[in-house]
Amino acid sequence: MEPVEYLRALVRRWPIIAVAALIGAALTYAGTDARPAPIEITYQAVNTLLVTDNANNGFMRVGSLSLNQVPTLATTGVVPERVAKVLDYQGAPAALAARVAVNVDPNSMTVTFTSTGINPDEIVRLSDAFSDQTVKYLLEKQLSDRNARLTKIQDLVAKKLVALQDAQAKVPRDPTQADPVDVAQRDSASRAYQTALDQQTQLLDTDAGEINLTLQQSAQPVQLGGGGFTLPRTRKQRVPLGTGLGALLGAGLALVVERLDSRLRERRRAEEAFAAPVLVEFPVLARRQRGRRILVGPEHHHAVAEDFRSLRTSVMFMQTGGEQAGVHQKFGVIMITSPGPGEGKTTTAMNLAAAFAETGRRVVLVNADFRRPTIVKAVIAAGRPPLPGGLMSLTRLPPSEFLVPTDVPGVDLLDLAPLAASAGDLTRATVKMAAQLRHEVDVVVVDTPPLAVTTEALEFVPISEVVILIGRIGVTSTEGAKRAAELVQFAGAKRVGVALTASGSSRVRGARYYDYYSDAGPRTRRSGEHRPSVPAAMPADQPALASQTAPRNVPLDPLMGGRSPGVTDQLDDLDLLLADLDARTEHDDQ
Repeated sequence: MEPVEYLRALVRRWPIIAVAALIGAALTYAGTDARPAPIEITYQAVNTLLVTDNANNGFMRVGSLSLNQVPTLATTGVVPERVAKVLDYQGAPAALAARVAVNVDPNSMTVTFTSTGINPDEIVRLSDAFSDQTVKYLLEKQLSDRNARLTKIQDLVAKKLVALQDAQAKVPRDPTQADPVDVAQRDSASRAYQTALDQQTQLLDTDAGEINLTLQQSAQPVQLGGGGFTLPRTRKQRVPLGTGLGALLGAGLALVVERLDSRLRERRRAEEAFAAPVLVEFPVLARRQRGRRILVGPEHHHAVAEDFRSLRTSVMFMQTGGEQAGVHQKFGVIMITSPGPGEGKTTTAMNLAAAFAETGRRVVLVNADFRRPTIVKAVIAAGRPPLPGGLMSLTRLPPSEFLVPTDVPGVDLLDLAPLAASAGDLTRATVKMAAQLRHEVDVVVVDTPPLAVTTEALEFVPISEVVILIGRIGVTSTEGAKRAAELVQFAGAKRVGVALTASGSSRVRGARYYDYYSDAGPRTRRSGEHRPSVPAAMPADQPALASQTAPRNVPLDPLMGGRSPGVTDQLDDLDLLLADLDARTEHDDQ
């Protein structure tokens, strides 16, 4: 399918798209809270401590502790309890500690306290509180550890001093009298005492009021995500999106349905199915116009009438090879058929006959659809006269004896339906008469039964110069069109053309359309400035084509073909406007 065909398919299937869009809107509306919670913006705050050089133990220690012990001490035990007390937090301190992540980076020698939440002030206080309390706790722990070590060393110094004094007492004042063993023990005790004393001195020299952690940066709130795109949350935002998504899904479903639809929908598809060119596309006619009214006449210049005249011209060119037809040229038998019933062949047949009669030619309209004869009611308003004889008279009387004048000037009707015979016998008799009449009159238009109902129509193919296949948009199936084309080709059709009815590309246009084509130019109908005259070729005592449509109890004017001028204009306008309304309604139904 070409892009324009996709567009046409979407236009044809617009109800599917509309329903899908409504469903999408309804589901979105029902699934969205009337008052959604406000959008929560997440913030992050980071407090950074820098580890300075520890003169005694280097960078990998904080006071007397290992650097890797800091995260554990900061999130368990005393520190969370102190933070909860500082922040006046009523919950469990462990829950408060779970909101802070403490990390140590040995490469940059930093300790970071990171907290995340929707309240920027709260997370700043939380990060700073854990940082401050951790430093204070480490300082207190360092002082406590120092005091404990100092007490232990002082006890050790006292013990070493007692040991030294005991060893000194054993050594006499006279060195010559001293026992070497006692001297050695005294010296050892002296050295042990000196070592303990040095340790005490070193510990006393250590500053217990400082710790090698300094504040590098206090916590500052930073918005996470950068405030980028957020999903719609309100009905006002979501319903249009749901509608659009539903319409998009509906468009996809419409294209799938279009693919699965086997009916003719547009001209190119019809030409492919019928394997023949489309000669004309008729708009959707009003229901009361199909098969019940002649739409072509001297006073009918609306779009529908012009379409039938266009079909007449196309048929003439098909037989003349595109050259101008002669005044006395005969066009033989023109067969009108369709794949199935209700596709517009009867309406086409009688209006094509009227269009040929407009050119001054003698036309015979043949009814060959004996199972459903409707054409006689449209072309003969009064009761039709009886046939000159029964079935046996068909062989002894000429075909002209069976012709019945119609209300359409220049058109006679051949209809053997009143004879008591089978449809097959009547069809064969009609074929013989049409074959003879083709040499006596200018044009013979045959309305045959649908090919899907019976193959009796194929008996007219050998005597027909042109076969017109009627396809109805939205009704005729592709397979039916292909089968009909195969049948007429198999029967030996010389020339085949296609006419499409109910085509959306040729809608009935406004009631003022035909004003352009009037004999005297544009007419001011309502003012009554112009009244068309009867064509020269029409006898004065013969009713015009449109007289059959005059309503009862309407004053008639013989110059207007049986109508008064004002009534004619108003009825024409009303008819075309109603036809256009019916056309739009039927297209929507399809």
